[in-house]
Amino acid sequence: MISESSLCSAYLRALFFEHDAEIRQVSEQSETPKGHLWTGTKLTSTYFFSSLRGDKYICIVRPMKLIERKECWRVTWIGWMGLLALGCLVLFLFLFTIHPFLAPTKPVDADILIQDNFLVDYGLKKLSDEFRSKNYSLILTAGVLLPQGSPLAAEYKTSGELSAAILKKDGIREKAIVAIIPKPVKRNRTFASALAVKNWLAQNNIQPNGINLFSVGPHSRRSWMLYKEAIGEEIPVGIITCEYREYDPKRWWKTSSGVRIVLNETIAYIYAKLLFNPERVRAEIATE
Repeated sequence: MISESSLCSAYLRALFFEHDAEIRQVSEQSETPKGHLWTGTKLTSTYFFSSLRGDKYICIVRPMKLIERKECWRVTWIGWMGLLALGCLVLFLFLFTIHPFLAPTKPVDADILIQDNFLVDYGLKKLSDEFRSKNYSLILTAGVLLPQGSPLAAEYKTSGELSAAILKKDGIREKAIVAIIPKPVKRNRTFASALAVKNWLAQNNIQPNGINLFSVGPHSRRSWMLYKEAIGEEIPVGIITCEYREYDPKRWWKTSSGVRIVLNETIAYIYAKLLFNPERVRAEIATE
């Protein structure tokens, strides 16, 4: 038996902390629902009570919550220390491994050397030294259109033509240099240059033993990946990286230029790796 006040308290508790509820009095002849007992404990969504006078009541709970109590998990100070240690470890690994990953040098046995779009003047000098020191037969300079208004845009259409002229002045014989002019595109310029190189090789019936791509800094990894995608598996593609002089590759985070270049190329590589669709880009370039 419970008192009227306890019955009222149970009703209010059910109403404000669990569900909407109502109290109904039942007669002595009323049958107890199957599986329930006349007790003051909660059974599913129904409460059963008996008052001091012996009257029986049923508390029907309806699904309409005003306030509810939930269990909350919180991170302890040990957990915060663990997260901090994990974050420091990830940051340490990123600082010391991202630049070597983005700027690899893994050449193959090749007879054609390809100059990437983005190559600085001292990179062209190293490209000349690489060509002279190995048994290459050709240098292919694949470049993008020079910006309108640039000092040399009237004489050279693309950066590839400009690079070819610089290489000739550096002593590379003219017959060994071929300037590849890709289709002018606003996006995916490296992939467009790689497709232009592949088409030139096919049009001239040239099947090289391998090709080495000569690029600069953290841009190398992405260019290497896109060239391998465009050229295909039938021709081995290697990569040779010329490091930037603007910053120390081992301490790239200490200069603004190093941070800007590395972070931009990291984002660009992730995009190319996860979201780049070569078939769609091939179709877009073919229609332009």
